[in-house]
Amino acid sequence: MKLKHFILISIILISYESKNNYPFISKITNKIYLGSHLGSKDKLELKKLKISHILVCGINLKAYFPNNFKYKLLNVYDSASEDIIKFMYESLNFIKSSSNNVFVHCYSGKGRSASFVIAYLMYKEKKNFNEIYKYVKQKRSIISPNESFRQQLKTLDNYFQKSKYDLKGLKGMNYTSIKNWVNEH
Repeated sequence: MKLKHFILISIILISYESKNNYPFISKITNKIYLGSHLGSKDKLELKKLKISHILVCGINLKAYFPNNFKYKLLNVYDSASEDIIKFMYESLNFIKSSSNNVFVHCYSGKGRSASFVIAYLMYKEKKNFNEIYKYVKQKRSIISPNESFRQQLKTLDNYFQKSKYDLKGLKGMNYTSIKNWVNEH
């Protein structure tokens, strides 16, 4: 039954993205691409876009071409109870480590992956959450991180501003510890 459900959801997503003219892969910056799991299956397109690294943000999503791309798989649920801060240090370093283009995706390219792209761009561009959220939304209009993810990103924004964008300080942090750090500084 799970396979039938997965296939049905995939067909609906393909139909929705095609009908509404949403690409499976959207260019966010010269280095960062954001999209759905369907984009992660298109090896020719990924090669054409000069993607070398793929950040996978989801449960039961896989690395389709491990011999062709460097992958980082994050077991992140699209849930209000998920702590995305605990994944920030490794995900932002993964993106930062690539000298080529990076594709970040979750199942639909709307919530989890968008959150990690927003976090990276806040760090890289040294801009606040609202500015980066609007920018990414212009590039991929369907992004919609859940309220909990948006709140965590705003806390991360406060951390970055107070720490002068100290990425190393994120190592080992979770949402509770980063909120405490922000409140103490």
